[in-house]
Amino acid sequence: MKRSGKRITMNNCEEQYLFGVCIMMIAIGSLYIWRRISVSLGITGYLNVDDLCSIQFALSGDHILSKLHTIIQNDPTNVPLFYILLFLWIKFFGFYPNTIRLLPEILAGIFIIFAGLIGKRIFNKKIGILMAVLAGSSIQLIYAGYQIRSYSLLMLCSALVLYVWVCKKTDRISLFLMLVALLLVSFSHFFGVLVCMALGSWDFGCCLLKIKSKKCLVPYIGYSAIFAPYLIISYLNAKEKWGVFWPPVPGYLDFIKMIESLCVGKSWGFAVFCVTACFYFLLWMKLFRNKNEYAHWNEDIMASFWVVFTVLIVAFIYSRYINPTSSVWVYRYFLVLFPFVLVVVAYALSSFGIWLKKSLLLDKRISAAFILAFALLYTYRNIEYALMHVEEINTGGSDYAAISECLATQDDVNSDDTLVFFPYPDIYFDGWIGFYTQGGKIKKPNVCCTEEELREAGLSRYQNIYTIEVVYDLTEQQKAYIGETHGLTAENYNNVAKINKYTRK
Repeated sequence: MKRSGKRITMNNCEEQYLFGVCIMMIAIGSLYIWRRISVSLGITGYLNVDDLCSIQFALSGDHILSKLHTIIQNDPTNVPLFYILLFLWIKFFGFYPNTIRLLPEILAGIFIIFAGLIGKRIFNKKIGILMAVLAGSSIQLIYAGYQIRSYSLLMLCSALVLYVWVCKKTDRISLFLMLVALLLVSFSHFFGVLVCMALGSWDFGCCLLKIKSKKCLVPYIGYSAIFAPYLIISYLNAKEKWGVFWPPVPGYLDFIKMIESLCVGKSWGFAVFCVTACFYFLLWMKLFRNKNEYAHWNEDIMASFWVVFTVLIVAFIYSRYINPTSSVWVYRYFLVLFPFVLVVVAYALSSFGIWLKKSLLLDKRISAAFILAFALLYTYRNIEYALMHVEEINTGGSDYAAISECLATQDDVNSDDTLVFFPYPDIYFDGWIGFYTQGGKIKKPNVCCTEEELREAGLSRYQNIYTIEVVYDLTEQQKAYIGETHGLTAENYNNVAKINKYTRK
């Protein structure tokens, strides 16, 4: 500590330490809040088909190369980084859903720390803390942290790319770190490629205008050489495997709605984002008329807008005009843009705060009280929103752990005289098998998931049949077929989902 008159000020090291402690506490506090929300909603043990699909990918192959090969062959629309991390996590901590979910939640917590670092780097420590608070209780991060999917990793790697980029250094170590960050975000999700493309096009434009050194393009060249072969192979396999993809074709209003869904605070965040976008658009127009205007705008904010709109426009044009049968217009894919949207909203709020302080001549302590009150209100409203909108967190999840435990406790379930019929998307059925058997540690029952397999099984040779209706209900034809040889003896077995037991007549 240093004395200056009667005021006591902290030195730079103490300020850095205090800032680090603040964003760490915000990240830990957010993890606690998410856990409490899951407990309050009673969804701690819930999984959905996509979660089990992640487990299936994590368990595929015996080593990293075989995992890469399996993913490219079976579902080339996915990339392997998260599944490798998930494999290691499951290996050490097991298969209980609430424990597995800690992995994406921890990744989301690290994202909060990087959000704070980005704010500090672009602006100052106060805005860094504001960004950490905005991120920490946002519904976007709660959603991503709850899914046992790559989305929290995608947001984290996107923030890592942004952080390395805003450091704007051209020494060898910095250029290498930028290359690593570009590869990490692309191996987290294919939408990471769009962010890399957008940042690369921005830097290329800056080089043409002689604003930046050509050295800044080196990481993009290395990235293209390394990642392009994987991207091409995956694209060709995906085109051959998936003729039609499931997302809807977007309309023009969906473009606006997507931006709103990515903004912290939803409606008010969207309003702030739009006002700031209009302001910077006017600055951009002035820049073309007067190069001196360059000194009056923040490149990081302008680049954030560029990335957001470039990725959205490319995805929109592809989904609506180029290949509407394989649209990619999916909200969770665009979470890669969340760090860039967060930068814009935090900048706008801080600018408003500065204007308010100057207009009302507010004391620093009063300004700090306003910021603290806003943070508390924002956090409270987001917690309230999450508790009221469970469908935005738990998307189609069911308590697979309870279903598996109930099934495993039946004395006859592993008998050769028992069949388990679980109507399920057959391409991802191995995900449930892997979860149920805990990676092969528990014996698998006689089990099938399609009507074709059910009819080929020869039901008359089974004493008992268990049916599980979670993903799909049994059709009337399937019920009638089972009813020819077996009678229903236990309905909604043990009050878990729709586990029904049939016994041979």
